Amino acid sequence: MAEYYYQRPSDLKLLVVVGGPGGSGSSTISKYLAKKWGLHRVDAGEIMRSKTQKKELEAYLDNQVTQHPEIDKNIDQFLVRMSYYPNMLIEGKFFAAIATLVGIPCTVKIWITASLEVRVKRIMLREGFIKPEEKISKTNEIYIKEEKELLKRQESDISRAQNLYHADLSKPELFNDIVLDTTSLDVGRSIKKIMEEIANNDKLTERFTPEQLKF
Repeated sequence: MAEYYYQRPSDLKLLVVVGGPGGSGSSTISKYLAKKWGLHRVDAGEIMRSKTQKKELEAYLDNQVTQHPEIDKNIDQFLVRMSYYPNMLIEGKFFAAIATLVGIPCTVKIWITASLEVRVKRIMLREGFIKPEEKISKTNEIYIKEEKELLKRQESDISRAQNLYHADLSKPELFNDIVLDTTSLDVGRSIKKIMEEIANNDKLTERFTPEQLKF
């Protein structure tokens, strides 16, 4: 992938990057930030999912993406091109690392994480397996299945990032300005925390208007 030594022109305004493992809340947060800041959102996960049926996604990742690195590279090259359009939010697990390694200047790079247990429960809630506030045992068959799938996908993501870009996704602080653990946070408090993190960082604050940081 080509290196980008020139600065992103200021008239292109914001370039925000959001990433995180499944169930962390990264998609919900990226949608909120895109709406708040008036950004065009591009989601690497949606691009990947568009290539296959949901129930076949795991097999596609195992049998196609893992064995054919050009699939990841083609998506990543598309995201790099999109990063030089004005007012963009790029959501993807690899993009903060790519931007750091090849020198794409970003307004802010944010990594969202949460405990494995919380991530599993969020996915079960999203898929309708449990109701809000319902307790679920870790011995529940659906819980065990979702946990295994999350761990498998996480291992695959880490392996692919290492093989493609020599980037260690297990250390998101190497590539991101903000690493936010949402284990005990709802969406509102997560957004508030992000605004506080930006406001407390002089380099990040100067890239935003005061209005953009209001919550």
